[in-house]
Amino acid sequence: MEKLFSYLYQCLGIISHESGYRIGLILWCFLFLELPRYALTNLIILLQSVLPSSGKAGQEEYLRELLQNPPLVSLIVPSYNEEKHLPASINSFLAQSYPRLEIIVVDDGSNDHTPQLCATLARQGKIIYLRNHLRGGKSSALNSGLAKAQGEFIVTADADTILDRDAITQILAGFADPEVGAVSGNLRPQNTEENLLTRLQAIHYLIAINMGRRFNAWANMLLIVSGAFGAFRRRLLEQAGGWDKGPGEDADMTLKIKRSGSNIAFRHQAVAYTHVPETTGGYIRQQLRWNHSLVAFYLRKHSWTLNPFQVGFDAWAWAGALDVLFYQFLLSYSFAAYLIWLVVFHRPLAAPILAATSFIYLIDGYAEFLMAWLASDRKSEDTKLFIYIPLYALFVCYFLRFIRLWAYTGELLWQPSLTDPHIPQKVQNAA
Repeated sequence: MEKLFSYLYQCLGIISHESGYRIGLILWCFLFLELPRYALTNLIILLQSVLPSSGKAGQEEYLRELLQNPPLVSLIVPSYNEEKHLPASINSFLAQSYPRLEIIVVDDGSNDHTPQLCATLARQGKIIYLRNHLRGGKSSALNSGLAKAQGEFIVTADADTILDRDAITQILAGFADPEVGAVSGNLRPQNTEENLLTRLQAIHYLIAINMGRRFNAWANMLLIVSGAFGAFRRRLLEQAGGWDKGPGEDADMTLKIKRSGSNIAFRHQAVAYTHVPETTGGYIRQQLRWNHSLVAFYLRKHSWTLNPFQVGFDAWAWAGALDVLFYQFLLSYSFAAYLIWLVVFHRPLAAPILAATSFIYLIDGYAEFLMAWLASDRKSEDTKLFIYIPLYALFVCYFLRFIRLWAYTGELLWQPSLTDPHIPQKVQNAA
């Protein structure tokens, strides 16, 4: 700690004698790339959350009308070896305040006690139970559920997701706009208190996922409905031909719906608690899988988002794709380039400059957390995370960024998404 403060003191001394131009050169990565994107967009959502708007009133009016004559909603829950988490999840599904809900659990070839658990619940009339005797992957399970579902709206949730009592009701309010084809729910970790890693992920969900998706939905640039909790108009799922083989089947389906001309909404009042990785290895594997999909989709399968000459090109999808690629893909490489630049061109000062940069990221982390906390509906939950912001800033700035760099480089060179272990080999071969 003493060495860190020594570095900070040195860098402050250097900066105090430099021109604004030189300071900009030294801190270009943060000042010109990250600060405008994250701090300013969070400020927009903070203001939007406290100011009245016709959109909020319209959603509440739509919800009142919907509940007067509620359409059937089908909740599809793909499950593979989830005997540990499934009972709590199903209890939360059964406790939903929405009056017309059918729960379809699709067992994708589990070899634990999931089949016995689901068969018992089906006999009790609590769920509709489908079983794929051979594992086909999550997309296969979702498609089996869609074929059985009767609802006008389809909600998907993971087998380890726990829904707030009003989550289904709240997510349906996102369909108040007839242009909306899918609505993403608001995710929070259910195992936040497990260890330091889960607490850091909770902060990331609050700042990057909650606030980030609220901004993208507000700007009509949202291109992801999380598979852990999302809602769709049934007819659009059928028009899209169901879910394709994953990984990243949630983003894939969202992009297919966006290509059909529909908008994607985010409903932060529709809260679901998901289980996040508790080990470093599990977290790295999850992030690699998610970030492999980013390259596979935007640069390959859904290149229409970037190409105005392809059928289905949409200016808002183009803006959303550029946002994702620039601030996740390119920013990871630019930060690595920034570190190399420091060492090569400012080697004697690299350590104090990096210390000062880390300190600036720390201040920015507190500012972003404060704005997310002020915009949050669950301040008592989020207040407990405040003391972990110093570690979170380093976690995102260095650890997560280099996992992404590893994922993007690997996908560009070797395409590991084509052999993802989450997809059964026979499904990969058929695809």
